[in-house]
Amino acid sequence: MRNWPEVLVVVAAVSFSAGIIAHALFMPPSRAYLGFVQVDQPVYYACARELFENGNGIFYANPYSNLPDSPRLFSHLYFILVGWFWHLTGISFTWIDGFVRLLLGPIFLLLAAKIFRLIHGWSRTANWLLALMLVGGGLAWAVALLATSTDLLTSDLAQAKSGSWFEFVFFCFKDQFFNAEGGYGDWQISLIRNLMYSPEVFYHLLYFATVLAFLRSSYWLGVLGVFLTWWSHPYTGLALAGVSGLWLAVESFQGTRPARAPFAAVCAITAVFVYYYAVFLPNDPEYRSVYDQMKQFSAHMLLSQIIPAYGLVFPLGVAAFWPKYFRPQWQRPEIRFVVCWFVVTGFLNYHDKLMPFGPKVQPLHFSHGYLYAALALLLPLGLHAIVSELRPQRAQRLMERWAVILCFLHLPDNILWCAHTVINLPRKSIVFAPLKEEIELLKDLESIPTTETIIEHSLRVGGGNVTRLIPVLTHHRAVYAHLFNTPYAEQKQVLVGDFITSPSKKLVKETSATAILVDRDQLPLLKEKLGDSVGSVILEHGDTIVVKCDP
Repeated sequence: MRNWPEVLVVVAAVSFSAGIIAHALFMPPSRAYLGFVQVDQPVYYACARELFENGNGIFYANPYSNLPDSPRLFSHLYFILVGWFWHLTGISFTWIDGFVRLLLGPIFLLLAAKIFRLIHGWSRTANWLLALMLVGGGLAWAVALLATSTDLLTSDLAQAKSGSWFEFVFFCFKDQFFNAEGGYGDWQISLIRNLMYSPEVFYHLLYFATVLAFLRSSYWLGVLGVFLTWWSHPYTGLALAGVSGLWLAVESFQGTRPARAPFAAVCAITAVFVYYYAVFLPNDPEYRSVYDQMKQFSAHMLLSQIIPAYGLVFPLGVAAFWPKYFRPQWQRPEIRFVVCWFVVTGFLNYHDKLMPFGPKVQPLHFSHGYLYAALALLLPLGLHAIVSELRPQRAQRLMERWAVILCFLHLPDNILWCAHTVINLPRKSIVFAPLKEEIELLKDLESIPTTETIIEHSLRVGGGNVTRLIPVLTHHRAVYAHLFNTPYAEQKQVLVGDFITSPSKKLVKETSATAILVDRDQLPLLKEKLGDSVGSVILEHGDTIVVKCDP
């Protein structure tokens, strides 16, 4: 079957996505399936909801702000599409998130495959290297294997915690594998891992569709793709604009006249969005606070992790620049595009190393398989250069053999990661399967007709998810609901902690709270501390109540 890599990746993508959704069928009685695979994922759907709670369907306010008149400064295409779909159909964000992954995931991977086919064709060697690009990872498994061997030589097996030698070895290997991936494993360095986050699936679909448009000389369709990608996500938008802008500049320099106007358009679009993110938004104090909080999260990759992360894809991709073999390839516009892709994404992924004294903006946020894809697209050229230089008479046969070897060498990382991640999601993500009592309380909070800014006090219900999920599952706001997206998060975290230990009118005023979520038996203490600031009860849910407060 000539297109077996495409079939393979569709089966893998559907299996991965369906495996996540399948958890809904096996929830213990005390748990409710929510399906958010990571603690930041509810933020995106809170923004989608905010389009209609405190927005106009296009622009929205920060759903984690405590200001009643928080300005509508934000607009992102993915949130708009999801928000409108939710608003019109009533389908929950849980199922929207799951089906975006399930339906659009295979499409973005097939678009990546089309790009590879356009450049490298349909040979047997190309098939194996395409499979490597789509489902391959790095060599963290090999690093873990070496480290496990060392563990076995230095460990006292008699003191092993597990009941069998095999279990002990597997425990050591798994521990070493995730140590090897430490710092980058959940940033989806390779393509197929980007199925994990549904918004990333959408961004990748736009990215690869835009690349394909440019490679087919549909310049203005590509320009539209750059605009839509910028509108969807600043990191992906900047990367795609950089790649396409550089390529259009190169093509213009090469004498391709139709590329000149699209180049100017990409520059203009980029200038508008850079102004929006770098000049307009920072005028808002709350946005500056959120941005400063996110900057504290450095998210960078050590140079020593390149081989565990990218495996032989990195050196073989770089080998494509072997001058004798690269010069004739440079004549192809699609190769020039891939070179621009590699240069821009490589710089963005490692700008903290390349500009040690310049600004650093979460380098790993630019990873998400984009650099891996560029390297994988260059890899056939690099492999051909090396094989042709060493064994020119047998180059074609050796190319196919090495393509098979390389594909199998780079499969274990993603097999291990995907299996472990899907199986352990209820434990890995606190918002994947919260306690059922938390969800029931949130449903009752949604029934309160007024819109409140809620602060929690001595709440025994659940496992700490109630305030975290208020912005996404209700029309209310929480004083402190997210580490990065809550403006002045550190101060609010302190204020909430102080309010729990020693509530006062001053703290109610400083937090801008309009309602208190409290256990019923703590209400007398609350009234004693706050006096007439405690108003009427607006919700009773078992032993939990919500009271109005007026500082």
